[in-house]
Amino acid sequence: MKNLRFPGIIFLIGFSLNILAQHPGGGEGRQIPEIGILSGTVYDGNNTPVEYATVSIFSIRDNKLITGGITDAKGHFKIEKIKLGVYAVHVKFIGFNTKIIKPVYLLPKGRGKGQGVEQDLGKIVLETSSVEMEAVNVVADKAHVQYKIDKKVINVSQDMNSAGGTAVDILENTPSINVDIDGNVELRGSTNFTVFIDGKPTVLAANDILQQIPANSIENIEIITNPSAKFDPDGAAGIINIIMKKKRSAGFNGVVNLSVGTQSRYKGNVLLNYKTGKFNFVAGMDYRDEMRYGTGMQDRITYYPDTTYFMSYSGDRDMNIYGLGFQGGVDYYINDNNTISLSGRYGNREFERLSDSYYHEWTTPNSLDDYYLRDNAIGYSGTAYNIDLIYTLKLKKPNQKFETLLYYSKWDGGRLDHQNKYITDEEGNIVDNNPEKRKADELNPRESYRYQFDYTSPVGVNGMIEAGWQGRLDYSNSDYVYSNDSSGIWIIDEVKTNSAKYSRNIQAVYGTFANQIFGFDYKLGLRLEYTDRLIDQYTTNEKYPVNRFDYFPSAYITRELNKKQQVQLSYSRRINRPRGRNLNPFPDYSDPFNVRVGNPALEPEYVDSYELNFQNRFKKSFVSVEAFYRRTSNIMTRVTVLGEDNVLYRTYDNLNYDNSLGAEFVANHNLLKWWRLNGSLSTYYYSIIGKIEGVDISEESFNWRLRLNNTFSFKTNTRIQLTGFYTAPSVTAQGTRGAFYFANLALRQDLFKKKLSVTLQFQDMFNTMGHNFESKTEDFYTYSEFTRQGQVVLLSLTYRINNYKDKRNKSRGQDDFGGDMDME
Repeated sequence: MKNLRFPGIIFLIGFSLNILAQHPGGGEGRQIPEIGILSGTVYDGNNTPVEYATVSIFSIRDNKLITGGITDAKGHFKIEKIKLGVYAVHVKFIGFNTKIIKPVYLLPKGRGKGQGVEQDLGKIVLETSSVEMEAVNVVADKAHVQYKIDKKVINVSQDMNSAGGTAVDILENTPSINVDIDGNVELRGSTNFTVFIDGKPTVLAANDILQQIPANSIENIEIITNPSAKFDPDGAAGIINIIMKKKRSAGFNGVVNLSVGTQSRYKGNVLLNYKTGKFNFVAGMDYRDEMRYGTGMQDRITYYPDTTYFMSYSGDRDMNIYGLGFQGGVDYYINDNNTISLSGRYGNREFERLSDSYYHEWTTPNSLDDYYLRDNAIGYSGTAYNIDLIYTLKLKKPNQKFETLLYYSKWDGGRLDHQNKYITDEEGNIVDNNPEKRKADELNPRESYRYQFDYTSPVGVNGMIEAGWQGRLDYSNSDYVYSNDSSGIWIIDEVKTNSAKYSRNIQAVYGTFANQIFGFDYKLGLRLEYTDRLIDQYTTNEKYPVNRFDYFPSAYITRELNKKQQVQLSYSRRINRPRGRNLNPFPDYSDPFNVRVGNPALEPEYVDSYELNFQNRFKKSFVSVEAFYRRTSNIMTRVTVLGEDNVLYRTYDNLNYDNSLGAEFVANHNLLKWWRLNGSLSTYYYSIIGKIEGVDISEESFNWRLRLNNTFSFKTNTRIQLTGFYTAPSVTAQGTRGAFYFANLALRQDLFKKKLSVTLQFQDMFNTMGHNFESKTEDFYTYSEFTRQGQVVLLSLTYRINNYKDKRNKSRGQDDFGGDMDME
């Protein structure tokens, strides 16, 4: 009996506490009061708040799930209306070890071991795969690539080779991304993707905006290849979301970045932040003026029944990029539940491509043999500004909120294409100093309005619903003027001049629901859209209206196999809308050998995207495998047709479909205490099915890309980073694209307690960056080759004011410069 005393006492205490909890007033049959409150903040090993972490509350007595919640963007959770009792709190997020806090005595103080009916669990740190490296002055670095439920997050601070560059330089070292020598970006082999700035769209072309945003102003980049129904469905390959830097710590702080390089490269930007009381102010500016030198050549053969035409050219192909921009914003924290944020940006951007190409045209039998020089300048310039207002209201339940966005942006600028043609001899010497001149100028102002209302609320223990309404209004004008020089006087060619107007109204509603069942996390969504679009071609007095309903479902299913492994299956339907320049039926004569003609009957293409992802974390490693299948129907394809005037007419048409089936392997491993290696291998099979003018152009190819990134860290706050890239050949509807490869080297030294960082880069060390294209039909053959001058040396300085440290946030709108509005 003596051996039973201690267990008996424990039983009596537990039984008494249970009785007290059920009948706190002593009255028989009373319900346990639901007055308990538990809160806390969840961080990872890098002291970064963890959003969407699941917090579950289990009864200690029977291990039964009682209630739960999800952390917000700041990693905070607050769970209310909990029955009084003794609990175990489980904090869980994919890719992290589950944190268990027990026992938690949610009982009135003074009652047994009661710790109070409202408790703050404080800072809860989840264990990640980051490992403290002995003998190295780097602890718990963020991985270059982090995986979350529906996206890959690229941590810019871990990419030294992007210092002093732009968003494109960051993307060069990113899984799923390919960048050519002109800075054009592909996401899993497709140029059809959408760029967001802090979750908001820009009015301009994706590649233009990516080449303008300074890398030092970016906190991280999110790659979302299968977005949920909450996001815009535009972009066949997915979304690239740029998260800008902004700090909200009390007081004044900031960061200054300066960069100078060989080949006339100069950049700089400043970002300042001041927080006092209920207000947070941010201001900044950026400057860029750089040249990119290169060369280009092309050989073309055209076959006629009795004659063969040849054309060959080669010469310089340089680019100049200039920009100056200013930004500012203010956040007003009215109280704990109400926040208003206002931000805006204004700036000027210019882009110009300069080329001096020596041409030779001849035929066999010999009836033509001409030599000449074409001096060509094409580009765009203009000013842009955007402003947005966001109001956030936190409601009663944890993570329950209502958010309103009002957004406006405008681009006021245009494009130019000016050419001079000089007659030369066989050696390229000019024999006539009176060139043939022509120019094409296009004013292309654009405006975009957006209003958006989003509601988020928890449902049950682990459920979450999202619902919203969005309106998008886009307007664009095109005034295209073609002129020829006649004895020093520019004469407008009315036959080649035209005007058009584009307008589009998209209204959308969406809803998503997320929850757990049988150990699986799932998220289902549906988006419905109505599009009203009009193209008004003033010159021909023709109108092309479109009225259409579309639907876009999405689904995610995730299962955590154990603490270090997870698998996810996802699906989304997306759309790629044609741009205005691809729709305008009036010919663009900017290039006399290649005339562009829009197709007003061009329809959007639709994409069904499936992904199966597996992730595995080891002690010092991380490995992921992503299998994907993407089927694009009604695909928009550039078609080249030879005209009777020996001019190539380039237009767009809808073919049947194409398929991309592949896998992406990503690994991160600490080979030694001072050597970290991460890399990715992307492989996919691509096939295109369709006909052009009755001719079958079906093609298929196997494509692959390799990326390796080595980082060496030393005690003296010194790092060296060596990166290498290779992209294998691929096919297009009417030809092939050759392989290209290059390597970069960077050295960074942190000084004065990391207040100052000095980075020295050596870009394209072996001067190998270049690519080639080959296109052929029964009527013609072309081969083009372009190279970019490599072996560029850049020196970048970063100074942090008041020990400025970059933290992720959901700051407001940024850049809006560059390209062409996408229209139906």
